[in-house]
Amino acid sequence: MAKRKNISKSHSDIEPYPKRRSNRLKCALADVKLAIPTYRASEIVSAVASSSFEAQSTDAQKNLQDLLEMPEDIFREVLRHLDPQDLLNLFHSASVFRTFLLHKSSAPTWAAARANLPGLPPRIKSMNEASYASFLFDKHCEICQVPYASGQNTFWDIQMRVCSACQFSRSIFLPENSFEFQPQPPFIDKKEFLSLVPTMFCGSLGGWMPKIVQNHLTQYEEMVTDEDSFKQWRARMNKEREERRKWCDYHYDWLRIDAERCERQMEQRKEGNLEIWRTRYKDITVRLIALGWKEEVIPTQLAQHPQVKKLQQLTDEEWIEISPTLVEYIKTQIQDAGMVET
Repeated sequence: MAKRKNISKSHSDIEPYPKRRSNRLKCALADVKLAIPTYRASEIVSAVASSSFEAQSTDAQKNLQDLLEMPEDIFREVLRHLDPQDLLNLFHSASVFRTFLLHKSSAPTWAAARANLPGLPPRIKSMNEASYASFLFDKHCEICQVPYASGQNTFWDIQMRVCSACQFSRSIFLPENSFEFQPQPPFIDKKEFLSLVPTMFCGSLGGWMPKIVQNHLTQYEEMVTDEDSFKQWRARMNKEREERRKWCDYHYDWLRIDAERCERQMEQRKEGNLEIWRTRYKDITVRLIALGWKEEVIPTQLAQHPQVKKLQQLTDEEWIEISPTLVEYIKTQIQDAGMVET
């Protein structure tokens, strides 16, 4: 075997960057109307009850405790109403959730979650469900692991999300002339070999990751012993590359669909928030009139008061707490405007 450089380079396994847990879990709970079974959750779920959550607030601890005390089949049914990003958020929330969602019994849960997002590309065969969800939805560079790093792009060939700093780093992606090797047996030269290996190019810059090249070179030398096995290896490499390109087409179509979905959700959320605020303002106005204030003297600026412009329903307890502040605010506005207090 010809002498070559050690082209492998240490590249630690990438841990998905933590994200905030989604509120959609509560919404899904409300959608599930099933009878509570007689048996309790499995040890994987119930083990959370003894887990430590010192770093979390009391409310967060209670929410997790309530969630984990439900029977396992109810819990799984709730998860089936979420999408992969929601499951990923849950995955990041505690190690026991991670264990639970990585267990092979959770595969149907992930599949159901993916089905909740129309147009989502099929799972990449080389990734488990959690890795695939992280690949699609997390916002960190998979090389430097910097969260929300600038200029992130998803590269279909290497199937990684890479920031601009790492994309253009000559110590991470090396050009062809940086590699010195000759595959053995020599049925193929270095140039053709590299053309079959996953690579990253952005314009004229980019190259190959040494670890990926090393892995494929090792695989070649283990599989190829004669010309027939070489043809089988090359056909396999071409097929894998075609699958990656096909997945890329799915991915770009889904990005367009998902962008439209997110835009619709933002519009719906905006309209919903506006309706909540209008209802709250109307409720406060009615209560002020009941206190003896005439509607025409209530200043319009009241709608922008921090105690009024909240996205939550007004309760009797809250009204008792905030009414003195609002009455004083109205009096001040009337005096500043030179109006007669009524």
